[in-house]
This record gives sequence, structure tokens and C-alpha cells, in this order.
Amino acid sequence: MASEIEERVLLPSRRGLKILVAQLGNRAGMIGAARLAWQKLVYRTDGP
Repeated sequence: MASEIEERVLLPSRRGLKILVAQLGNRAGMIGAARLAWQKLVYRTDGP
């Protein structure tokens, strides 16, 4: 993975970069999508 990052990411963006295991594991995408949907419902601007 390190070689892929070196090849694809510009040096200024790599400085201080840390790659960690996701705490949410395989559910991260589902939880992120649910949060986006929740935000759209809570912060609607189309009236009451």
C-alpha cells in the first residue's frame, strides 16, 4: 500500500499522513450514508 500512496499522492499531501484501520470497519459506508440522509432530513430548507 505504501508504494501505491507514493505513486498516487503528491508529496505535500503525504507529509504527516497516517493510515489507520477504520474503527467502524465494513459498516463505515453504510453509517456515512445514513448520516448524510439524516442531515438532509434535519436541515431541510424547503419550509415547515
